[in-house]
Amino acid sequence: MRLVDPSGFREIIHDPHTDDKIRSEKSRDRKNGGRGKSKTEKNEIEKHDKLNDKWERRYKKELEYASALFNNIRERYVKQQMENIHKYMDILKNTGVIDMMADLEPYVNSQDYMGFWNTASEYGDPLSKLAIGFHTSLYGDSWGNKVANSKLELAFTGGNYRLSVDQLKALKRTVGIEVMDHHYDALTNDIIDRIGTPGSLSVKQIDDYHYNLFDDMKLPNNAYGGHLLSWSPQSFRRMMYCTSCDPISSP
Repeated sequence: MRLVDPSGFREIIHDPHTDDKIRSEKSRDRKNGGRGKSKTEKNEIEKHDKLNDKWERRYKKELEYASALFNNIRERYVKQQMENIHKYMDILKNTGVIDMMADLEPYVNSQDYMGFWNTASEYGDPLSKLAIGFHTSLYGDSWGNKVANSKLELAFTGGNYRLSVDQLKALKRTVGIEVMDHHYDALTNDIIDRIGTPGSLSVKQIDDYHYNLFDDMKLPNNAYGGHLLSWSPQSFRRMMYCTSCDPISSP
């Protein structure tokens, strides 16, 4: 006789002797006018039901424990995460990063890139000096900025002609707004992703967003002044044009 637990926990297969006994009892009962289950069959079903109840209670207990354990782990994880967030927010507040981002945002919204870089300079942004020099002088106030101006103009014209003063000013304004937007977004991602020193970009982060913005403008990578040193390791590029940049970069 085969009895299957309807809950699916286990299946009970009785031995042939039990089956023979049940068949013998049923045959005898039918001769006496009986139509129900035999005594042995009732006992077997009762045993099965008791065993089924035992397994159900055990399963319920295990399920309750697993649920309680999961809730406990989740509560501890959430608590730990919240503590980490509060600690990180304290770091951002104490190091002036929150103030810096709040002060920079209005300039981003108004597309005032000179106001942006002057304010960033007050907070020690390592790229601000280069950016201010790039925009203060039309053709650059340093060797690095002269190279940046020249490479931008060549990439834009394909080297086929020179831009007029007004054309160069317009191009630099467009690029200036784009660089400001990308720099602010990179700072935001740096803070959210907790990369190195919060609110301080690495050379790689700066290079990456320049390449992205020039790609959006349909200009080649060599439109970016820093591309001149793209063959060199990040440590060398940092030494050459951004010594105060964060040495830790995104993956």
